[in-house]
Amino acid sequence: MLQKIFYLIISIAFLFACTSNTETKETASTPNEKTPNYDNQIDTLATRYLDLGRFSGTILIAQDDSIVFNKSYGLADYITIKEFTDSTAFKIGHLSEIFTEAIIRDLISQNLIQLDEKVSTYIPQIKQNFTIEQLLNHQTKLQTIAQIQEENPNKPYSLLEYISLSNNKDDKIIENQSELDYNILGIIIEKITTKSFSEVLENYAQKWNLENTYFHKTDTTHLAIGYLFFNHRNQGLKLKPSPKYQDSMAFSSRGIKSTTQDIFKFTQQLSDKNINKEGFLINDGFSYSIKKDNDKKQTVLILSNRKHPIAREMSESIDKILNDKEYELPLLRQEIAINPSLLKEYEGTYSMNEDTKLTFVAEKDSLFFIMGENKIKLKPQSENQFFMFENDSSIRFERDSTDKISKAILLDGFLEGKTALKIEE
Repeated sequence: MLQKIFYLIISIAFLFACTSNTETKETASTPNEKTPNYDNQIDTLATRYLDLGRFSGTILIAQDDSIVFNKSYGLADYITIKEFTDSTAFKIGHLSEIFTEAIIRDLISQNLIQLDEKVSTYIPQIKQNFTIEQLLNHQTKLQTIAQIQEENPNKPYSLLEYISLSNNKDDKIIENQSELDYNILGIIIEKITTKSFSEVLENYAQKWNLENTYFHKTDTTHLAIGYLFFNHRNQGLKLKPSPKYQDSMAFSSRGIKSTTQDIFKFTQQLSDKNINKEGFLINDGFSYSIKKDNDKKQTVLILSNRKHPIAREMSESIDKILNDKEYELPLLRQEIAINPSLLKEYEGTYSMNEDTKLTFVAEKDSLFFIMGENKIKLKPQSENQFFMFENDSSIRFERDSTDKISKAILLDGFLEGKTALKIEE
């Protein structure tokens, strides 16, 4: 059971090498004056994540409505060695919702639909009393597609059937926003316009003067290929193309493709709206982040063709760079020599919750994670941080105010993670 739980945590969180305290922190400072020199700082940051194999894509930064930085790192396709261009589109995950919401609100402005209308007005098969406004605000308490599939592993995706299967009782807490909400909105858009969602988006893209934003195209020449890492024959991590999501499942909630320049151009038309969205596609090889701050008149947008949830922490570091603050560089996955006496301090059992316990032992100048009958060797990156050679996992040990090891952090990015408290020496 422990093995299943731990690997579920690891696989979902995509735990990586990280740094976040004085023992592991590799910091960089920015110049006191805002000059073009911040380009070098962003280059350093992006290149480090590229070297770690967790980022490949485009970063766009805008200040006062003008693009001041727009640069790509890595390749759009690592098999054909295709470079990124201004026309390279990415699968943008739930940034798709920004476009779908804009279409709905335009239909509202034309009096073709009302916020307080019931969904059943347009889709009678949906018996729940959802309103358009509840869908827009993710207030339906519908489960995510992944949650429904976990409970019904043999059921192929069908929007209406998944809605009926979703456990949306009032006493059930749904932590994640369901894709079904915006997929329902996509169907309503089709009902109102009598056109496919792809055709509707194409028409709006022309209206918004967007050149490379779409839902479906036969020609995918300019679409980046998603990638992920896997453990190749227990010889360490290797890059490979990611599985691809189903367009019908991603649809109007996760299925739109676009570029950094198109997204920036479009969000500028939403002049009064701050935007803060980030994430990654569970069933594909892309991650993304946008932070649009109207008070600062600043936008930081990251699109990546790697399935790793680090776009948000990259954008937070970039924000620090732009505001002359110290930022952190993630540690490289390189084994270093440390004092073996430290390892005994990390030994013990740590608890994430009542059901999940983690045990570490020190043997022969090495630290091991115990999982059932298996011992997994941890390689030190710093005096208190270790990574697993075979997968994307890493662990950082932290001390309390008395200088004793009190917790282990399972990292879900390079700079932060989930905590397990030490309960036994």
